[in-house]
Amino acid sequence: MSGHGLDEAEFAILIADAWQGMGLGSALLKRLVETGRAEKVKRIIGRILADNNAMLDLSRNTGFDLEWRPDDSEWEAQIRF
Repeated sequence: MSGHGLDEAEFAILIADAWQGMGLGSALLKRLVETGRAEKVKRIIGRILADNNAMLDLSRNTGFDLEWRPDDSEWEAQIRF
């Protein structure tokens, strides 16, 4: 996780095409959230491309709130603890 501030972190996940659909992204994102909580991070954010429906669904299902960023043509996923 890279830090934005002392109590924030940003995530990015890239899964090669050959490995998609095997639950790796889900496992990584859930572990990231667990680690963020354990480390007392107050907020984790990530940027998601508009057409990445799988990541948008995964983020929602993991507890992230999504906000459209029209200037960047991306979604911002955010979870606060």
